[in-house]
Amino acid sequence: MQNAVYALLQLPQSTVPDLEHFLDPKDPILRRISRKTSTVDERTRKFWTDYDRETYYHRSISAVVNRLDIFFRDPMSTILSTPALSFKKEMSTAPTHYFLNVSHSETATRVYWVNSCLSDSASSVEP
Repeated sequence: MQNAVYALLQLPQSTVPDLEHFLDPKDPILRRISRKTSTVDERTRKFWTDYDRETYYHRSISAVVNRLDIFFRDPMSTILSTPALSFKKEMSTAPTHYFLNVSHSETATRVYWVNSCLSDSASSVEP
């Protein structure tokens, strides 16, 4: 399980539902990709090479997948597959800018957004 997570974290565009495909002994595509991808560390690549050769892993995988089944089904798989907010992307492509007031005051933290097209437009929302 640990090596599957390591590999998926190092593969671009991978999601939580890919984990089930990664572990499935009959579906070698993601494992093959991880072995050929230079961004995946050597130790993880070696593990997945051994995984395809050893039958021990194939026999024990159903228990692991069974325990993780909730993460592979909707709505959980959809929630976990949603890309995280990228500040770099938001600041460079979106016309909206976000300002977070995270001071340690007694008042609630406010999120301010300013539409850059309308410079006099500013709003706030409480969490």
